This record gives sequence, structure tokens and C-alpha cells, in this order.
Amino acid sequence: MRAAEDVLLSTPELRFGRFHCDPGDARWERDNHIGDWPMLAFPGTPVEIQQQDRPAVVATPLCVMLYDPQQAYRRRLVDRRGDHCVFLGVSPTLLEPLLGRPRFGRSSAPLAPRDRLGHLLLVELLRHASAAADETPEIVTEGLYALLDRVVCGALPEAARSEAEAATARRHRALARAIARHLALRFAEHESVAAITDAVGVSPAHGARIFRRSTGLSIHAYRTALRLHAILDRLLDPAIDLSAAALDVGFSSHSHMTAAFREAFGAPPSAWRGRLRKPEKRALAELLDARLETRAAEPRGPSGC
Repeated sequence: MRAAEDVLLSTPELRFGRFHCDPGDARWERDNHIGDWPMLAFPGTPVEIQQQDRPAVVATPLCVMLYDPQQAYRRRLVDRRGDHCVFLGVSPTLLEPLLGRPRFGRSSAPLAPRDRLGHLLLVELLRHASAAADETPEIVTEGLYALLDRVVCGALPEAARSEAEAATARRHRALARAIARHLALRFAEHESVAAITDAVGVSPAHGARIFRRSTGLSIHAYRTALRLHAILDRLLDPAIDLSAAALDVGFSSHSHMTAAFREAFGAPPSAWRGRLRKPEKRALAELLDARLETRAAEPRGPSGC
């Protein structure tokens, strides 16, 4: 079984790396606890996370999970590969000036497509750094500060609701979470909206309306986003056949996938494949400095994700 953490960068204010929890790991059967620093986790595989005293969240690449210091939580298996993510630990003294307090106070926040690309590129830059004198760590640190700043902007707590509104909101979150879980497992399949909502026991009209209200995306758009992130994960494979991969994750054709990918990420997958496999600091700078208007709505995600 692989090591739980692969720390790629550690500074007095940040701790950045990759985390792995394979399906047979004992941590699936017990409570887990975050350390003394707040933690952000960028999911690589879908997993259900239940933080203590907070609603459960189906964590997918469309969101970032937020953990307060000493946060207790449990994970539940969604993807048979287990729980694999990129993590960013943040000193409370760094978080407080950004957020106004040293704690997030919620379990998740939306993740824009370019921020998903951003943390993948940061990982690859560090993996390819060749010498101790290389300036890559400094550039990555600046990139992490920028990424943190954008994510924190989406991490403000929701407005207080009345008891009745809160109960309805809980039911809607549970429904959106059930649909998200279904999509996370079966996004490559060609299911109709009616088949998807029937699988969770609601009508197509009700399921589609609540899911859009909870996530900011239609069921179709959310599924397309999951397919795109599945393609993104495969771009590091030098032997990837993009046409075959497009069909494998559920797109009708290579051209269909390319058009959707360009819409979400600003360039075709062939362009990002080269940038990720041979990461350059210039590519990170372009991503961080980009002021592109996202044409597709950015997801809020079920259960606050």
C-alpha cells in the first residue's frame, strides 16, 4: 500500500502535496482528524466526506474540500480507486487575514476550471524540478498564494436560514448529493435525465430543478464537467489516445470532447497535454494571470461544494 502523503513543498506558511487512501486502508473504518493547520483538499477521485456536525458532501474535482484545524471527519467510498487528492495546508496566520478568521466554517467551496488546472500544473512543476537551486519552488509558492486567495473568496459562510428553510435546504442538499454521487460513478454512461433522477427516487422535473439550484449547473452540464476532468487526468499519460479517451469517458466523438474542453479550459486538450507533460513556468503565469470570462457557469456543487 502506498504512502499516505507525498509532500512536494513545505514552507513556514504552506504545505503542499498529494494524499492517498486506498480502498483497503483502515482509515475508511474510523474517524480521521486534520492537524493544527486548516487544510484544502482538491479531489482527484470522487469520495463522500462527512465532517463532524456538517452535512455530508460528495467531493469531486468540481469542488475543493475545506477542513478547519483539528476537524474530525469520515470518508465513504464512492470510487473503487479510493480517496486520492492534492492537499494544501495553510498556516492559520496566513488564512486569517484573507478570511477574517482562522477557520473556514464550512466543508467545501466551488472550484473554477482554471483553478483545477492550476493545482495540477503546480504539482507537475514540482515533480519536474531538477535542482536545489531551481527557482520553481518560489514560483509555485506564489502560485499557491494566488490559488488560495481565489478559493477563499468562495468560502464565505452561507446566510442564516429559518428552521423551516434549513430543513428544506437539508432535503435538497441530500437529493443533490444523491444525484452527484450517481453521476460521479456513472458519468461515462449515456443515461437520460429521467433515468438518473429515477435512480434516486424523484421525478425528472423535481430532480433537475433542485440539482440546478444546488449546484448552479444542469445535470447534463455537471456530467460533462466530470467527463472533462476525467480527460484532464489522463493527459499526463504519454500514450493517451484522445479519440479513444473521449469515447471512454462518455463523449460522442473526439470533436465533441475537444469543443467542450476548449470551452471549459480555454485551449484544446492537445495544447494542455504538452503543457502538463513538460510544465513550464510561463504556462503557470498565463493561467494565474488570465482574466478570461468563463462561458460555462462555474459549479457551486451539492451540499455547498
